[in-house]
Amino acid sequence: MGQSPKTEPLFEPDECFLAEVDPNWTIEELFGRKAVFKLKDVPSFLTLPKSQIIKLAHLIQKQGGSSWLEMGTGCFWRTWMVRMSRFGPYYENLRIKKVNPNWDGNQILSRKGTFLLSEVARKLPFTVNQITYRYKTNPAARQEMGVSRNGWRYVVDMEVFSRWIVKSMKFGG
Repeated sequence: MGQSPKTEPLFEPDECFLAEVDPNWTIEELFGRKAVFKLKDVPSFLTLPKSQIIKLAHLIQKQGGSSWLEMGTGCFWRTWMVRMSRFGPYYENLRIKKVNPNWDGNQILSRKGTFLLSEVARKLPFTVNQITYRYKTNPAARQEMGVSRNGWRYVVDMEVFSRWIVKSMKFGG
């Protein structure tokens, strides 16, 4: 009899275990778990509501990506799941960080993470109004500029934003 061909494993080791959230964990303990959780149990640890996490997952899928691979969230048989090994780092990047008052424009542009546009603009030779005008006139502002809305506030994904600033300065805006 012939042997069946070897196939790649379907699941990564941290995807093989559906765990329950312990309400006594800290956010660091939760993010350190190598397991999958139901999304409905996770938002109490986060500053983002469940609806915002789902909206981000849909945005990734709409752009042709995999929310499971990129951010560690996905809907399987009508249940939203979170793969903590991917979601933890993704969420840390979404967390709005404070701009150190001692940083200059070059230092802020070399950082990673999400910052408030109002704080970032204080360190750059641009006003918030100039940047938000560009945001409003660019339908792909999140992907190209790294600028998006978080409720009523504008936030900046610094990795994308710094590339956009450098590109804009090269070509004169």
